Amino acid sequence: MKINKKIIIKYIFMFIFFFFCVSIFYFVFTTDFFLNFGFSYAISKGEIAYNDFNIIIPLFSPFLYSIGMIFSNSIIVFYLEQAFLLCILSYFLFKLIGNKTYLFFIVMFFVGPIQIVRFISPGYNFLSFLLLIIIIYLEEKYSDRKYIDYIIGFLFGLLIINKQNIGIVLFIPNLYYLFKDYKKFLKRLLGVLVVCFIFLLYLFITNSLFNFINLCILGLSDFNENFYFNNICLIVSIICIIYVVYIIIKRKYNKIIYFYILFYSVIIYPLVDDFHCSYYIMVCLFLFLYESKFELNKIYIKYICIYLVCVSIILSYLLNYKSVGLDIKSYNNIEFMLEGKNYHKCRYELLDYLKKYDIDKIYLLNSSENYILKIINDDNINYYDLNYYGNYGYKGVGNMLNKIKSLDDTIFVLYSDEFNVYGQHIVEFDQYIKKHSKKINNICIYDIYYYEGE
Repeated sequence: MKINKKIIIKYIFMFIFFFFCVSIFYFVFTTDFFLNFGFSYAISKGEIAYNDFNIIIPLFSPFLYSIGMIFSNSIIVFYLEQAFLLCILSYFLFKLIGNKTYLFFIVMFFVGPIQIVRFISPGYNFLSFLLLIIIIYLEEKYSDRKYIDYIIGFLFGLLIINKQNIGIVLFIPNLYYLFKDYKKFLKRLLGVLVVCFIFLLYLFITNSLFNFINLCILGLSDFNENFYFNNICLIVSIICIIYVVYIIIKRKYNKIIYFYILFYSVIIYPLVDDFHCSYYIMVCLFLFLYESKFELNKIYIKYICIYLVCVSIILSYLLNYKSVGLDIKSYNNIEFMLEGKNYHKCRYELLDYLKKYDIDKIYLLNSSENYILKIINDDNINYYDLNYYGNYGYKGVGNMLNKIKSLDDTIFVLYSDEFNVYGQHIVEFDQYIKKHSKKINNICIYDIYYYEGE
């Protein structure tokens, strides 16, 4: 087989470019960025998900990203893995929409009222998008192949063990085949069941099935109570849904991929923010480009698009860097981190101070900050670190508060009173510790408390 050197050079360039983008843009990602890195970090250290630390998704994403951490726990490995996955996504996009993929790239790096650039953030949401695009590719290009239904079913299984609600909802359109061609449906169902059985076997072997059910199934009702929406994101999401419905009606319901894209809107619930909204915007953009009949000039337009993407990246970096006043700092396992000028000094002062206490230490800061402190200190992740509402299973806040009350001789680290804690952070933990513990020191934005027990 003849090797196309131009194709190889193109993907090498894209890999370097994507690595650069992920490396400099992580500071506009949500806190999920460090949480996703932390999940894979914990697994690479041999911790058992659901038993040793709380996580409310199945484990396909954390396991996949932990593969590179066999060699190093550095966040650079995380960046490299994401750059590689972005190249895989690009491959399937080029197969489906050709050179219009460059227009997809331009929007992908948009920074504005909705920061669509968060789309490239590593984690389970990106993987759900990638798997959806691969399924669409197989549906469109290989639907008549003999074993394709088993493969598509297998990919739906990966979707389910990547993010259970998205995977299950996306599989619903396949019920159509139950009435039209039940053998096709059964083949796909078999592919799903094979993947789910392997995951179930893992849960049995690690004795984590009960905790998985509590965190990922029973606890969803608590998580869904934290409904949040951004007005702009909600309006754009509704417009996108209307567009997809229009395409379905226009095409007379003749393709199952339209229904996949419509049902993918579940990704924006219950958090209708620019992070989750960006994925649905991008899948609708893909649909628009897929349905459009225009073609891009291979010689000129392609290079104009690359130029525009590069300019958008540079400008976005400069604007964010200059306006926020960030410094480039490096930590153990987290190299080249863009952050406020004083954070680096404060974190190491805190960790140095805590070394003199040979007792348990618990961080009750924002969850991403808890994970950063644990990772740079090579500590294990535990149940206290991801302290968000909806992340502790059924009636989880009350259960965890009772667990805190049962402790004794423990150091707690909280934010100072003047530091505003926002979002899903569980304030009941903070209130209890401040009321029943002795404050022993303050370091920058951190207050340190000693808790003797009740």
